[in-house]
Parts: sequence; C-alpha cells; structure tokens
Amino acid sequence: PGDSITFNKNPDTKRTVRNINNYETFKELLEKEDPQAILPGYEKGVIHQLLRSIYSPSRERQGVLAFHLQNPV
Repeated sequence: PGDSITFNKNPDTKRTVRNINNYETFKELLEKEDPQAILPGYEKGVIHQLLRSIYSPSRERQGVLAFHLQNPV
C-alpha cells in the first residue's frame, strides 16, 4: 500500500495502491470482492469464466491478488 502503479507506461493511468488482498482461488476472490469493481456490468459467473480463459489452473494455484487502487484526484 502506498506504492504507485502505471499501466502500459502511460502516465495518465498512474494510480496509488491502497490495499492488496490475497486469495487462493478466483472463486474466493469473487466471493469476497465486489464483482462490479472487477469487471463492471458482468455477473460473477461470467467474470470467473473470463479469468479461467486467461489464467490456467496452475497459474491460479500460485495465488490470486486483488489490487485496490486510488483514482487520481
């Protein structure tokens, strides 16, 4: 928490990390985090399928992180 993160080297995307939560599975992530904060407009089941299509089960077993970012003021 407190560190900054920038996406695609674009300074307009710079955000401050407020918190990082660690989960064992995508299922646990979706039970404890707000799905609308992960992918607005989609239901848990769709988000879970999308995550599974991107990350293999072996990658998921390494752990799942949820970054809570602060929008710029």
